[in-house]
Amino acid sequence: MKDLKKMKTLFTAILLFFAAQSFASLPGLPEIDIATVGVSKKVKVTIGNLKTDATIAISDSKGVVLISETIEKGTFGKIYNLELLPDGIYTVGVQTTLKEVEQPLLIKQGNIAINNEQRREQLLPFVKLDQKVVNVMMLNNRITDVTVMIKNDNGDLLLTENLGNVVKVEKSYNIAALDRGRYQVIIETPKRTFYREVIND
Repeated sequence: MKDLKKMKTLFTAILLFFAAQSFASLPGLPEIDIATVGVSKKVKVTIGNLKTDATIAISDSKGVVLISETIEKGTFGKIYNLELLPDGIYTVGVQTTLKEVEQPLLIKQGNIAINNEQRREQLLPFVKLDQKVVNVMMLNNRITDVTVMIKNDNGDLLLTENLGNVVKVEKSYNIAALDRGRYQVIIETPKRTFYREVIND
């Protein structure tokens, strides 16, 4: 039983690796770096290739957000002074349209320690309307069921597709027959639900 579980875990890891390679070339995928600054209670966040606005948040071990700001597209770099924070475990989170990163850090005796192996990174769904076709791409963090839905501005469900046991989603939906207006694309997994808006003109 243990060997079977190990084989399943290894198989999932291999699928995720090859799926991630195909998503690595997504347009606008940002480069996010979170690092300490010398021997101090300061942390530097650097973001490159940022095509849309992003949010940076620093929270404590209970999830309470202590510092938050929204940044505009472009190249970003900032040093955050955490001198006033007591010793403990904190998390620096960066969320963009296509990618989110959570980096735990430890403040102890006036210094900050970062273990990059604890960094959590997830590619978020990529949704784009191109010539009346809605393209949906998503790399799931695990093999699960995924449901894709499209609703109009009134909340009416126009399309739904259930995808069973997938690690990667690459789907296209033709909306040429739909009226002009705003539509909501919903990608639902057992863990999270993502919402994206497209405009059919």
